This record gives sequence, C-alpha cells and structure tokens, in this order.
Amino acid sequence: MNNLTEVLKCLVACNELALDTETTGLRHKDKLFSLIISSEQENYYFNFNGCTDMEGNRPQTILPRYVLRTLNMTLFSQDHITWFMHHAKFDLKMLAKDGCSIAGPVHDTKS
Repeated sequence: MNNLTEVLKCLVACNELALDTETTGLRHKDKLFSLIISSEQENYYFNFNGCTDMEGNRPQTILPRYVLRTLNMTLFSQDHITWFMHHAKFDLKMLAKDGCSIAGPVHDTKS
C-alpha cells in the first residue's frame, strides 16, 4: 500500500475536513499548485508545483497532476464529508478548473 492510498483511507473515514488551495494567482488564467487538507488529527499537503519558495527552497515531493483525479474520485466524491473552506467560492472554482468537484456539504468560513 503506498502512502497516498493510506492517506486517502484515513481522509475518507472522516466526517469533516478542511481544505485550502494554493494558486499561482487570483486571476482566471492562474492555476492550482497545491492543496492542504486537514482532518482533526493531521494536515496533509499535496504539492503539484516544482517552483522554489520565497527562500529558494525546492519542494521535497512533487505530485503528478493526475493525483487530482484520484482525489476527485476517491475523496471529493464522498457526500458524507462536510468540507470547511475559507472563501469556498474561489477554492471550488480552482478545483473545477482541474475537473474536481466536492460532493458533500461545504461550509464557507468567510461568510
């Protein structure tokens, strides 16, 4: 069993998760480069970008973009999970650009 499979198994068992997207900017042409998904016990960082950060550090692990499809089919499709997001409209739009949608209820902490 690989690490992603183990993480997804843990996350799918949750009833509530928090999700945040990191993007290359705020405009329509910008794209998603990472996801942070948090359960009550753990925080998981899914990085899809090989760019250096502000300190010049390169990420340790860069995931292929097809992992987004895996997340969509195995995790985001779970309608029993309530998702907590800050500015959910933006995050959902960025996920949709990569073919992802959230099946469960979404609670926006911004509103």
